[in-house]
Amino acid sequence: MKIIYAIAVLMCFGFTFDAHAQTDEKEDPGFDYGQFKNEFSVDLIPIINGDLPARFFYRRNYTTPNGRMMGFRVGLGGSLTSTPADVVYESANFERQRVINYQMLIGLEMQKSISPKFIGYQGLDFVLGETINRFDQNANPGQLHHFQQSNFSIGGTYFWGAKYHILPRLSVFAEMGLLLESNTLANSTSRNFDMRERESTQSGIQLRFLPIRNISIAYHF
Repeated sequence: MKIIYAIAVLMCFGFTFDAHAQTDEKEDPGFDYGQFKNEFSVDLIPIINGDLPARFFYRRNYTTPNGRMMGFRVGLGGSLTSTPADVVYESANFERQRVINYQMLIGLEMQKSISPKFIGYQGLDFVLGETINRFDQNANPGQLHHFQQSNFSIGGTYFWGAKYHILPRLSVFAEMGLLLESNTLANSTSRNFDMRERESTQSGIQLRFLPIRNISIAYHF
């Protein structure tokens, strides 16, 4: 699997650099988005890792009046897992853990035809998401019923990648990115699931390089 990821990274770099090298040449129209302007895709990485539901992605391809190839993109993903746990917090025992996760993005990309089937692209996404770890089902009645840890993030991602058309209506693409985000971490406890008794928060900013942001398969319509 690591070999596949490494190949995908090299493909992204190679296609993007090749696209920039051809900026002074007459652009090859490549794939005709006049027929299939919309595409819906599924990120294969969560599926490979066994995380369902997966992340979904919509892209609207269009051409500007001056002939530039562009794409408007929206993404949505999330998951919910529930597993037994043995956690002690402030003398209270919690026996179940639930993890709730969601991510959303909206962005714009510039595209460059490399060949009739290959397209390189780059752009910027606005992203936000949250991961919530919730411990509940208290084993000791009368004590804390609920303990929650949450991590809310908001930021922007500069991305670049490449798309290959297997068929006129089917393509695969992979991309990497550079993410700048602000994170807010919060811990809270409550009694009877509604009265909050204690909360602590902290915030921070981080910059991360994402060598494999996604590997997706897309249907064009």
